[in-house]
Amino acid sequence: IVFACALSAATLSPILLLALWPRAAQADALRGFCAGAGIFALATGASAANGVSILSALGVGGLAGFASALVAGLAFSLRRGAQETRAGRMFVAGVLHGEGDLLNRDDAA
Repeated sequence: IVFACALSAATLSPILLLALWPRAAQADALRGFCAGAGIFALATGASAANGVSILSALGVGGLAGFASALVAGLAFSLRRGAQETRAGRMFVAGVLHGEGDLLNRDDAA
């Protein structure tokens, strides 16, 4: 359970935060995911190799992965020079304020 929580902190949490950044695209989230997973593995492995307990190693890896994934996703989205799109602003407004119909309804169901 601890491994799953640490891995989620390093990979899924930054992607959820990037979903609220209207400028971020799928490629930015993928790069952030890869950075978070890689740094998670490196930091956890390095901590465990230095004799740190496995729970502490997973905690260090989760925090390092989260920070690197978030920074990588934001940096790549800013580096592209893309502007916020109307669809991105509408999605964020719908998530934060609950005004938008974010899921497309299937009328045939």
